[in-house]
Amino acid sequence: MTAKRITCLFISLLFSILFMLSAGADSQKDWPEGWERFEMPSGGSVSTPRMKYWVYTPFDVKPGLPLVVYLHSTHGMANWALNQAERGLGSLIVDGTVPEPECIVLVPQHPGTYDDEWEPVIQSVKRCVEKVIEDYKVDTSRIALTGYSLGAIGIWDLVNVMPGTFSRLLCVDGRIRKLSMNPERFEGCDVLAYVAHGDQTVNNNTVYRFVNALNERGMKAECIPLITTHGEIPSQVYSDESVQEWLWLISALVKDEEDDFPVISTAPVKTWPAKETASPSKEASLSPVSPTASPSPAPSSGPPSLIRKTLSPLPSP
Repeated sequence: MTAKRITCLFISLLFSILFMLSAGADSQKDWPEGWERFEMPSGGSVSTPRMKYWVYTPFDVKPGLPLVVYLHSTHGMANWALNQAERGLGSLIVDGTVPEPECIVLVPQHPGTYDDEWEPVIQSVKRCVEKVIEDYKVDTSRIALTGYSLGAIGIWDLVNVMPGTFSRLLCVDGRIRKLSMNPERFEGCDVLAYVAHGDQTVNNNTVYRFVNALNERGMKAECIPLITTHGEIPSQVYSDESVQEWLWLISALVKDEEDDFPVISTAPVKTWPAKETASPSKEASLSPVSPTASPSPAPSSGPPSLIRKTLSPLPSP
């Protein structure tokens, strides 16, 4: 081998090493403050593929904190669950729209493919949740689950494989697969769902029906239609302070003397109207619309909303 060939090979190797080092540095540099990325190895079967996951920890992380698990939408697929196009809970914490919470936040990273659904990889999500519970010694009585769009479909599947794990579930404009409609697996889990009224991006009729089924069993569940769009609903729901405190599992709960259902103490109580129509004026607020005004199956006349309040105003049409 000539000296010239050896020199070329050495230079090529050197450039390869420098490229790998810079790529690693860039990936570390791009990670948002407070977040770390981990990888769950494959469980050895088709249903347990390798899965990356993101974990947010507050500055004073300690044992006994609550845990919030968030499943992202299709915009977070494959490699970057926290990107700004996703506009879900993870990215809203990153950009400051949602204040940094005093709890652990887990965002599993869907690997892509698998028909772009969470259900085929739900066992890997389960393993990530179990790993974070163990690693961070979270308060197992305060674990919440939420998701938006595609993620708001997967959350119901996750409860089905982890019954008794979650104390609160927040669904943001999703639907539920028929195979996940098992009310008995939601015992002990308060369910709150927001749906985009009049936006058919997601057929959320199944959520109405399942909430009714939970109410019939005497469980705390509510489905609230909001006058908004599928694209706007995550930032409007997740940026609401009362929703945050309910989701972070740090809200002081008080008993409503009238119906004995928990009401968030910081949220102004709003009487649920028999009928309510949206005002087209600029002063119109993003209010829960009456179930009777929705083309979807109406929620039963069961317990009042777990969060009964008016959210931020709608932009003018």
